[in-house]
Formats: sequence, structure tokens, C-alpha cells
Amino acid sequence: MKDQETNPDSSLEGDKKPEIRLKARAVSRGIGIGTAICLHGTNRQFYRIDLADDELQPELKRFRIAVEIAKRQLDKLAEGKSGTVSDSGPAIFDAQRAILADASFQSRIEENIITRKINVEWAVKTVTDSLIAQYKAIPNEHMRDRYIDLEDISERLLTVLDGTGQAKLAIGKDAVVVATELKPSSLVGLAGSLPKGVITENGGWTSHTS
Repeated sequence: MKDQETNPDSSLEGDKKPEIRLKARAVSRGIGIGTAICLHGTNRQFYRIDLADDELQPELKRFRIAVEIAKRQLDKLAEGKSGTVSDSGPAIFDAQRAILADASFQSRIEENIITRKINVEWAVKTVTDSLIAQYKAIPNEHMRDRYIDLEDISERLLTVLDGTGQAKLAIGKDAVVVATELKPSSLVGLAGSLPKGVITENGGWTSHTS
């Protein structure tokens, strides 16, 4: 990635910054030249709410509806009708859908809601944070990178619960996306803008985003 090129023939050479080179691992072929666009995460704002006994069932209903909506969103992403998703796209989102549909995953969140009498947002955060920590501790890189899928699922559920729908990402022409971490769904959302390249701080060869 270049900040500005140094031109020895230019009289303004002293005003220009030298080229900066960053060492990194390439996970795809080719060269992308463009304007760096730094992508920052948008954490959903919520807090713990202690529920009364008669509020538990409505809260469980909220969670189950959110799961169904999230599944439908993943189904649409897996279809890849826009032609921007690679051949592996459907399999990636099928894997995320399988996690959402997993009875043990859902029961852990529902159990948190019932036993701790807390709102669904806090239950989703508690359960997914615990699972993410477990994945990050796995020595095997292939399995360890699956924590990104869990973060993606957590963000999707919280977005649905927030009632705002999934955020749409749009970038300008000839952009190079720079992020600490890029979730698979974010990458699909950006694909329509045809970025010239992607640079992330985290994520290995085996991550779904790669």
C-alpha cells in the first residue's frame, strides 16, 4: 500500500512522504492499487436488563424470531444471486446457518435468559463471548479461525434484535479496504463496490473471510 510516491525529479520532493511498505501474508493472487478506506466496527449498544418472571416468555419469543430472521438473511447471502459471491460463499453461510440452527447453541442462550432472568441481547453476548474465547484458545489454526463466524453470527442477531436490519456497506471507486478484521458477511456487502484489495490485521489462510 502506498501513501505517496517519491519523485526525484519533482521540486516538491521535500513536501512528499516516502513510500511505506508493510510486510504481510498474501492470501490471494494479484495486485490492487487504490485509495485506502479504513473500516471500523459498529458495536450494537445494549446493556443488561433484569427481567421479571412474566417477561421471560416474551423475551424467548424475541430470540426465536431473531434466529429465524437471521437464518433467512443467511439464505439470501448463500444464494449469491448478484454474482459477487465465490463458489465457496454458499458453503460458508451454510456453516453459519448450521450454528444458528444448532439446538445446543440456542438452548444455551435460552437457558441464560431463563436462569439469569436477563434480556436476550445480554444472553447472546454472554454465550458467544464464551464460545469465541474457547475457539481462540484452540492450537489448530483451521479450527481457531472459526471464532470469526461466531462473531459474525452474534453481530447479526444483535442487529436483528436492534430492529435496524442489516447494515449496508458502500465504498467509493478503486478502494482498498483496511480493517482489523473483516467478517464474511461484511466482505459480501462490500463486494458490490468492487474493491481493489483488502488488508486485515487478523485472519489466517483458513478463515472464511480469506
